[in-house]
Amino acid sequence: MKGMFYLAMLMLIASPGHGQSAPAGQNSLPDITSTSTLVIVPTLVRSPAGELMTNLGAKDFRLTDNGVEQKVSLEEVERQPLSVVVLLQIGGAAPRQFQNYRDLDTMLDYMMGSSKHHVAVVTFDSQPEEMWNFTDNVEKLKDAFTNPGHGDSGAAIVDAVNYGIGLLKQQPASARRILLLFSQSQDDGSRARAEDVVRRLGESDTIIYSITFSPEKTWLKDQFTIASARKPPVPSLAQSAAIAAYVRSGNAFGRRIKSDAEGHSRRGRGVVWW
Repeated sequence: MKGMFYLAMLMLIASPGHGQSAPAGQNSLPDITSTSTLVIVPTLVRSPAGELMTNLGAKDFRLTDNGVEQKVSLEEVERQPLSVVVLLQIGGAAPRQFQNYRDLDTMLDYMMGSSKHHVAVVTFDSQPEEMWNFTDNVEKLKDAFTNPGHGDSGAAIVDAVNYGIGLLKQQPASARRILLLFSQSQDDGSRARAEDVVRRLGESDTIIYSITFSPEKTWLKDQFTIASARKPPVPSLAQSAAIAAYVRSGNAFGRRIKSDAEGHSRRGRGVVWW
């Protein structure tokens, strides 16, 4: 089924200032409890050969809660209208990911498929920033993906989700409400309480699809890129003499190295200049 993603993923991580207190020296996320009489379970079923199974009914599924079997009903959503808010982090480590934002319009076109849809975009750093209003033409949002502005050092994910819920509640109740979140995994700077936002998600029947990146891995990659672009330092005369003597001894890298007549030593695929 073109354009249909069945991935249940909720990524709401509270900042250290929120939630329950933790013993000294320990990091703890808040416990979030919610009660609902209706639980949505997005499901994708494939055959042993990997083909999508589309001719299934409620009788083909069995769902239990703490061992107690629950009543299951299926809802056809392929042709249901979609209201989508794309949340793009532009603060913190996000600018290093901007090249990955450029093709989001293509991904959205695929996701929407033939369903009627309206899509909005919100960028955020330590707070929600710019907004591109709802449109049924994803092409009109291309500038938001190709030219996002650089934000501050914050990444208020919970606040951005809370803002997106408010936008979706203004859309027709007959549409499926979806938040697409592109951000780092850890919240940094939100003021809204995660518990309150989770409750609003349930009350508004909003689903979150999240794609995250790691600021730490991004930073480390940048350091290697910067280091490889720099010229190697020029050793002093004393350092050069010590290196030459060490290499000539044949014990560099713990292995014997044979020098050739051109003035450099070789070990396997590497070349050590002196």
